Amino acid sequence: MAPVIGPNLGLSQAAWQVAQSHARWQRAETQPPGRKASSAQPPAQPARLSGDLALVRSQIAQAHYRISKRQAADDALQTVGDITTRMQELANQVVIGPLSPEQTAAKNAEYARLGAMVLNTLAESRFDGKPLFGGHGPVASPDLSDVAAIRLAEMPADSLTRISKGIAEVGMRRLEVRKEIRAMGRQVDGLHTRLEEFTGATASITSALDAAGAAAVTAQQIRAHADTPPAGQTDTRTALALLY
Repeated sequence: MAPVIGPNLGLSQAAWQVAQSHARWQRAETQPPGRKASSAQPPAQPARLSGDLALVRSQIAQAHYRISKRQAADDALQTVGDITTRMQELANQVVIGPLSPEQTAAKNAEYARLGAMVLNTLAESRFDGKPLFGGHGPVASPDLSDVAAIRLAEMPADSLTRISKGIAEVGMRRLEVRKEIRAMGRQVDGLHTRLEEFTGATASITSALDAAGAAAVTAQQIRAHADTPPAGQTDTRTALALLY
């Protein structure tokens, strides 16, 4: 428990320090203009911390917004990865064969449809009405136009290599996005710690100011009604001298 200053004032150490700070500032403010201390500053107030609290809360909200945006990008990339994996399976089936012309045509049609779906997913993915990928998005778009352009009916020699590179690029983009999400998560944790510190400081200062105000009222009452201090009140008079 914090030490109590003065048997009748009942001030905690924190309240006593705030009270002293207020007393020093008030004395400086009431000095004649020529004697007023230029360096006197008003003591900390809860209102002074409210701006800090608002700023931290705003930073937390912004960080959560950025995290949500990248989570949406990660979901879109997962969809693209699943589609390109199926495209790779179709290409392997054509290479391994043997397939009838009808089977090859069917797989070629599915491949073309999936390729268009991949490009459309990257182009149309949005968060809060804004693109997720490309020059205006937060995530670099994997270049899969070359992969989507492959025709299984023709099957160029490097087709499987091009598809594999496309799948690897999608995977790298997902790793980058998840790394950013983890980093932002750590940032949010740090901001929540600061928020708790500011909240605790505001509560402590408010409590100390309340205690100091109550002590000042008590001090004025003692001065008004006691010309001679009763026995045993030396500590109280010393405390009042420090306050005023």
